[in-house]
Amino acid sequence: ERVDTLLSWVGLGQAADARLRSYSKGMLQRVGIAQALVHDPQVVFLDEPMSGLDPIGRVEVRDLILRLRGEGKTVFMNTHILPDVEMLCDRVAIIVGGRIRYEGSTLEFKSGGESEAQLVLARVPAELESQLRQRFGASLRGHGERVEVRVAEKSVSDLLRTALGAGALAISLQPQRRSLEEIFLSAVESSRRDAEAQAEAGPGAAPEFR
Repeated sequence: ERVDTLLSWVGLGQAADARLRSYSKGMLQRVGIAQALVHDPQVVFLDEPMSGLDPIGRVEVRDLILRLRGEGKTVFMNTHILPDVEMLCDRVAIIVGGRIRYEGSTLEFKSGGESEAQLVLARVPAELESQLRQRFGASLRGHGERVEVRVAEKSVSDLLRTALGAGALAISLQPQRRSLEEIFLSAVESSRRDAEAQAEAGPGAAPEFR
């Protein structure tokens, strides 16, 4: 009964009588997860659980992880697919060079730092681009016909007033939150700087990790 239930959870009920050697990579990934759950564990470790899966398989595995969490089980998931982490995980740890460089809840990193917004403007004169950078500290991508502008939320009203006054058109406005990708890249850069500092200090110096 448990086997039938798990095969249904991972979407393999129709392939229950097939030999594993006939399974695709994605099917093997899903049956491996089912095997790990046969004894109804309270703690589950998943290593790249969505690797090699098609979009339907990814949704099924994602829903299975959410089901396990809903049952009160603890799921440790190792993955390089950061959007999956943001969607599924309550807490995150980033490991660089064998050491944890960041650890915290997903709510903490989403709410941390100064809030920003991204605007898309059209018909932006060159002199306005310069003004947006210098006056508002905005970062710009593109040129002329369509420009993406990223700026602190507190400056949005003044920036829009300036842009519209200069003849630009406002296409869209979207709040931006700190992403896990930004935190990951920051952790990697911090690790690189620490390694360089340790190399400069010499082999006899005690290592320092932040």
